Amino acid sequence: MDSAKLVTSFEEHHKRIESVKLEMSDPSLGHGVMVSAGRDGIVKYWALTDENSIQTFNASREPITCVTFDKYRIVIASKENKIKIFDFAST
Repeated sequence: MDSAKLVTSFEEHHKRIESVKLEMSDPSLGHGVMVSAGRDGIVKYWALTDENSIQTFNASREPITCVTFDKYRIVIASKENKIKIFDFAST
């Protein structure tokens, strides 16, 4: 870890971030996407090449404790005892 360096910082959540998932498409160029979720009940979808989120949506009235995604869906778990699936392909 001595060679690790900060590449960028993402700062749009209003409360503590509880979960984040990263998927690199081209690590050598720093290209990829990420989702984050937290105590604000918000999910954010990010391109790693931009410090601003691509998409933001209110996913839960309660804090989100876990988030994961693939090319088509984002899945969250929250303190409202629910798992929710958001589908990109249906839009």
